[in-house]
Amino acid sequence: MKAIAYVASAALLAGAMAAEARLSSPAESRGYSACFEAAEASLPGLVAKRDYFISKSEEGNSYFINGTAWQGDERTDVRVYCETAPNGRKLSAVRTSEGRFALGNGMSTDTLAAK
Repeated sequence: MKAIAYVASAALLAGAMAAEARLSSPAESRGYSACFEAAEASLPGLVAKRDYFISKSEEGNSYFINGTAWQGDERTDVRVYCETAPNGRKLSAVRTSEGRFALGNGMSTDTLAAK
């Protein structure tokens, strides 16, 4: 009986911590496009995953995009981080590296689907 209570509590906690999945707004799409285009210059054959993460504040939006790109003769997991103005028109930072982004405990982000 206690095991069932623990499993139910864990499921509720996991659901509460999960990011919200939804389609991106026009401003979010602009920022995503600016981020992706800037990253393409340094990542040959960049292909982004359909879903990405975004963290919003009054100062702007931070994008966390997972994808793959060519590194020599093979595809490699890559991650792209960008910062934009809240309306998505001004790109202020772009960073790329190997690996994948994953949500950490307590991160306040939305999971968005690229249009």
